[in-house]
Amino acid sequence: MELQTWILYTGLVTLVIVLPGPAAVLCVNHGVSHGTRRALATVLGGSLSALVLITISALGLAQVMVAAPAAFEIARAAGAACLVLMGLRTWRMVTRRGLSSTRARVAPLQDQRSLVALCRDGFLLGISNPKDLLFFGALLPQFLNPATPRAPQLVCMFLTWALIDGVAMSAYAALGQRLLPWLANRQRMHCFQRISGAVLMGSGLALAIAQPALGA
Repeated sequence: MELQTWILYTGLVTLVIVLPGPAAVLCVNHGVSHGTRRALATVLGGSLSALVLITISALGLAQVMVAAPAAFEIARAAGAACLVLMGLRTWRMVTRRGLSSTRARVAPLQDQRSLVALCRDGFLLGISNPKDLLFFGALLPQFLNPATPRAPQLVCMFLTWALIDGVAMSAYAALGQRLLPWLANRQRMHCFQRISGAVLMGSGLALAIAQPALGA
């Protein structure tokens, strides 16, 4: 990639990633519920979803969506369902005992998750995130130079996305860990889980009822 193109791409990627959305909410929630280190599995899942979307974008994601609107609708419905289910699980999650404000540990939750499950959550959210679908389907191809080999450009784009996304989402997870002392109060923890769940469910419902921008 040309330096000027890469700088423009990096700026747009940073804006897309850093602005709070469902992925940020999920990382903060997992940081609170499972600790920063375990929440890195969620971040990894998001990066893997970006790899898949970039690969599909290289094959013409926007054209596929236009040519096969039914498949896009199915994928959109599945993504919306995943977000709603994540939101419901988060909404119902409660602590078994109060959090200690003097210990940097996460109190056991009713829903102890494995690293694979956390990674899966990050992947499913990323692969169904309408913001990411729009970026990889409609905006990313605009940065490709047809006069040069495509593979090195896509590798550069993915590594740039993965680095920025990894740093930003890890920071959100760390923010969740920092919130633990404030969430030592059981009622605050429940309120936090309710808000996080509502954001995820709302994102899923918005995805379900939104008009497909790429298929229009």
